[in-house]
Amino acid sequence: MIKSVLLAMPIHLLAVLKPPKGVFSRIDRLLNKFFWGSSGTVKKLHWASWQKLCHPLDEGGLGVRSLEDIISAFSLKLWWRFRTGSSLWAQFLQNKYCKRSCLSSTRIFSTGSSQWRRLMRAKPIAEKQLFWSLGRGNLCFWHDNWIGEASLAEIVSSSFSSHERVHYYWKDGQWDREKLRLMLPVEVVGKVADIPFDESGIDSPCWKVSPTGSFNVKTAWDLIRDGRPRRPLLKELWHQTISPSMSIFMWRLIHNFVPVDERLREKGLPIVSKCLCCRQSETIPHLFLNSVVIREVWVYFGALFHLIPPLTDHIVNMIQFWKLSSPFAKHGHIRILIPILILWFAWRMRNDVKFNNTCFSAQRIIRNVCAYLSRLHKAKGMKAINWKGDLLIAAKLGFFFPKTTPQSPKVIRWRYPIKGWWKLNTDGASKGNPGCAGAGGIIRDCHGRFILGFADGLGVQTNTYAELYAIVRGLQLAKNARCSHLEVESDSKVALQIIHNSAGDWKVQHLLTRLQSLRRDMNVIFSHVYREGNQPADFLANQACHQNANQTLLRAEGRLASFIRLDNLLPNFRF
Repeated sequence: MIKSVLLAMPIHLLAVLKPPKGVFSRIDRLLNKFFWGSSGTVKKLHWASWQKLCHPLDEGGLGVRSLEDIISAFSLKLWWRFRTGSSLWAQFLQNKYCKRSCLSSTRIFSTGSSQWRRLMRAKPIAEKQLFWSLGRGNLCFWHDNWIGEASLAEIVSSSFSSHERVHYYWKDGQWDREKLRLMLPVEVVGKVADIPFDESGIDSPCWKVSPTGSFNVKTAWDLIRDGRPRRPLLKELWHQTISPSMSIFMWRLIHNFVPVDERLREKGLPIVSKCLCCRQSETIPHLFLNSVVIREVWVYFGALFHLIPPLTDHIVNMIQFWKLSSPFAKHGHIRILIPILILWFAWRMRNDVKFNNTCFSAQRIIRNVCAYLSRLHKAKGMKAINWKGDLLIAAKLGFFFPKTTPQSPKVIRWRYPIKGWWKLNTDGASKGNPGCAGAGGIIRDCHGRFILGFADGLGVQTNTYAELYAIVRGLQLAKNARCSHLEVESDSKVALQIIHNSAGDWKVQHLLTRLQSLRRDMNVIFSHVYREGNQPADFLANQACHQNANQTLLRAEGRLASFIRLDNLLPNFRF
């Protein structure tokens, strides 16, 4: 309700307006009252402030966002639209405030409008995340970030105020090194001269914290908010097999926000703390983990799954124990659901005993857990994957799933290119992602004969970078060999999707620019191949991970020659 309705209403206006802090502080307080159940006449205990709730699920929050953070994220969006857009609004502001300066180096004016001052406050954060892929070079040479890590003015620590455009330093489709040497240190000249550009295209902006390079408010929100350490276990509490009421209860339980007697005493309520099943004080560890009744429940389900539940005073430790008890216990698995159900029905039992004067019974909790699983199974809320590794236990409880027929092996062949074409097979590898990376590939003719190959060590890079680098390197080799028709096969669907969309992470933008330039000079077809049909390139890429140099292969020898012969003679099988 809060996420889909109450927060959605002000967000629509906050995209363009920035109200005084008192306004959204008041809204935050109203949302907090609504969450904890307070109203105009009824006041209830607020266990936490709204700010503590406004974090992602795996950081211990409820997945909602504070209005102050949303406003800051929308300010970054306005700056992005101002810097990269051509709308009438952006053109008006550019002509009013930036006639004599680069957009990236413009400053705040005392006479500026409130909207302009808002943009200027967002500028320092937004500009650091704005990267440009060079097209026609209409960017500011010194102050725009078209290199990667930072602008030239920051790299050379210069206060140079010139507003020359990047294309001023080009000559005959290349960088003019003479002009560059007059302005830059020698080590920076080489770095700049290696940056590709495409004079037939436009200068393209890229949002550095987005995996696709496109701006979105979520990445902006992640950028400006105060994050907490991530605890992946907390995200396990939220799944379609678990009702929202259970998930919120578990969130409260882990954060000690459940009103057991001892916690109410700590909040100042003058009550006597007594467990409803024995004479001890009612604390969270006692009620949910260590009392005689609840221990009987833990032991029962532990025996069912061939486990001995530990004696612990921490809820998280118990859930973690169940999760780690099976290598198949992923998100939504039965071994994560069982402890959540035990804790939920133990709390419901406690409330039933306290307010309806019933009996605290371990058998009732066990029956309630089994009944919930039965209803979930009948509603097809759980599938065989949720019981992976425990299907015999599911059968013991009366839960059966249709058997899946195993897939037959798929025959994978390396296919010869059509007559007059060459085929480039490439692969990239990263031992760690990011980690020590390498790229490899081979070019063969329509008869399957080896033409050229390469194996390049890339240092520390990601898989995606290595895959795209391999394709660019192979295209460059083919172009140098005067190839006009080329089939390119890669086993990376991610890399092929990036090429198809011409958009990706900012670190691969230079590769994409170079790739687009190379493919214009030849007829190129890109296609996906399974790894089993890409063995020679896979071998070269893994070999290159352990070398520092770039290696161009003029002949196939050793294991590489063996892989090529196998491609020509026998198929591979994918299971």
